[in-house]
Amino acid sequence: MKEKGSVTYCPRQPWHDLHSQVDGPAAYDILTNFEERWLRALKMHRFQKMKSSHDDSLLKIDRIPDICWH
Repeated sequence: MKEKGSVTYCPRQPWHDLHSQVDGPAAYDILTNFEERWLRALKMHRFQKMKSSHDDSLLKIDRIPDICWH
């Protein structure tokens, strides 16, 4: 019988979420890194890119460099 708390008891590794806040130019760098990885994963799994953003403000993030650098 598997004991609770042991690695073999869990259906996967016992990971947990972490949260942090990054401001300034570093935040934009993290965003672009995430976007590159996301798009690569879409290609690997053959998902199609959205045709319309449905006015999602997060998809209009390309204006941020102007805010950060000026």
